[in-house]
Amino acid sequence: MDLSIHVDEEGGLEQRSKQQTSIIAEGMSRLEQSMHPTFMDDELYNAVKEGNVDNFLEASITVSKNPSLHSIFDKAGPSQNSLLHMAVNFKKEDIVEFIARHRPENIYREDMQGNTALHFAARVGILKTVQILLRYAHRRQELVRKKNNLGNTALHEAVMNRHPKVAEFLIDVDQEVWYCENKEGWSPLCMAIKTGNNQILCLLLEKQPQEARYGYKLSSLQGKSPAHVAINEKKLDMLKEMAKANPRLMLFKDAYGGTPLHWAAFKGDLDAVGFLLSISRSTIFEKDHRGYFPIHIASKADNVKVIKMLVERWHEPEELLTTEGRNILHVAAMNRSDNVVRYILATPELRKLLNERDINGDTPLHLAAGYCHPGVVLSLTRQKGINLNYLNNEMLTPFDVYCKYKDIAFFEEMKLQNGITFCALSSAGCEQSLDLNTHKEKRIVTMLPNPAKIQWMKDQVGALLTAGTLVATGTFAAGFALPGGYNSPDNNPDKGTATMINNHMFQLFMICNTASFYCSIICIWWCLYALVGDVYAAVKALGRAAKLFGVALSMMSLAFMAALHVVTGKLSWLASLILIMGTISLVIFSRLHNKFGSTSQESASGAFCLLLHLSTIGFRIFQRL
Repeated sequence: MDLSIHVDEEGGLEQRSKQQTSIIAEGMSRLEQSMHPTFMDDELYNAVKEGNVDNFLEASITVSKNPSLHSIFDKAGPSQNSLLHMAVNFKKEDIVEFIARHRPENIYREDMQGNTALHFAARVGILKTVQILLRYAHRRQELVRKKNNLGNTALHEAVMNRHPKVAEFLIDVDQEVWYCENKEGWSPLCMAIKTGNNQILCLLLEKQPQEARYGYKLSSLQGKSPAHVAINEKKLDMLKEMAKANPRLMLFKDAYGGTPLHWAAFKGDLDAVGFLLSISRSTIFEKDHRGYFPIHIASKADNVKVIKMLVERWHEPEELLTTEGRNILHVAAMNRSDNVVRYILATPELRKLLNERDINGDTPLHLAAGYCHPGVVLSLTRQKGINLNYLNNEMLTPFDVYCKYKDIAFFEEMKLQNGITFCALSSAGCEQSLDLNTHKEKRIVTMLPNPAKIQWMKDQVGALLTAGTLVATGTFAAGFALPGGYNSPDNNPDKGTATMINNHMFQLFMICNTASFYCSIICIWWCLYALVGDVYAAVKALGRAAKLFGVALSMMSLAFMAALHVVTGKLSWLASLILIMGTISLVIFSRLHNKFGSTSQESASGAFCLLLHLSTIGFRIFQRL
């Protein structure tokens, strides 16, 4: 692309420039003595915002007569953004060229966030303004590579804001900017994937430096792997586009040494796994820094379908061992991957892994007992052919490992979990080694949960228990303090019943208030269950209690809205306002609960659907009015 840029100068721009040059020359001595820019005047700001070069020139002449000002162009706003920054931001191309022509030093000037005028221009996306700035810049490459406080170059800004023409021009000026990464490790290529802009991604792949195509300088990308980002964002089309343009991008590893196949196996993305395997089957045999193959990552993440796909490509998974000599059943047992354990035990070809030992002599049962996963222990001990009393290298049976873990498990929260594991081992016939007391105690400290996390969970359960009790108390009281009161007992066949029983909004109040009360009661029970002692069960209980509490709050909000509508029904504008406010608050609350109140996307969607269904019932009642 031709970088010698020409901007339309019709309208006497040269004549104006000569007039302005005399003004600048008069104050140059004072300008050189100035160490800090002064704040700009309203006249200059308004001239930049609303005028053209003529207005700006007139305002500059007025300001230059003020002896307290050292400079015109070096004035700044509160955030240190110069006149040039503002002209770019207000899309005043003629003023941009006017300032850049006579004060090119300001092109490199930064605001408080480290942004130059080129950052602003790339963010706004006006190609002509970008061309003007680079035309008058003495050090183009330095300007293009300049980063703000977040580490973003102008190319990052263009990519984030979806301006392909600006991005193309910047790469043509300096191809090295293609490699630049911000402080979070995001390259422009990763940014394009993150924003989901396939047009810019194809542009960046087309404009990648020749050295990158042959892999010579790809090591310059030390941040996030583009392939990992594409898998994480579920952009299979972008992943295929990168593989087609430069297959070497598929070889990038993350900070843990994991390949894209490792990450796809962890995320459970079958499409990405299948595509990566179609490119190269050898990636099955690559280890990360922890010595895990992709199949071990899938086992750890409890992704059975991924394991099935990998086993189809390599029929001898017992040969795929970690650095510690562990197979996929070992990994599943120690990470409580119940689905993977059941799948392995139900597959005849994989059942031979049942009694395999790692370099420490531990079988999967040793690890399940040591990590105290009762579900995995039950699955393993029920299998025919399992050796319940194998000794590891420390002469410990699975029951011994459990006992050592129990002795140092001083957390009150783990009593239930320990108890179930003990029952599973005992009922299966596991025994304690006779030589246990003659050997050094085995400390399985990595199997202990984090005390800080346990305390955090306690606080969450306590807060939720208190909030649920308050909601239950309030809804219980509202159930007997009905809007409109009760029928008088004097000669009234309906004595003791609600006076507004036939009002549709009153019926909505009763339904929502009752639903809120019982949801909060069940929430309280889940919180009490979370305090019993099992850490893993407590995590699930806390998640379920949080979702029920969200439903209780939403129903309480609907009940409040319906009650106010009942008592203000005769004043239509006020009743309508109450309905509108209640509906808006319910929608906002539903979105917040869907985003923050669930531990997984599926459970969040279920909770949101329940709220939507209950809201639909209320809406149908509204329609009867």
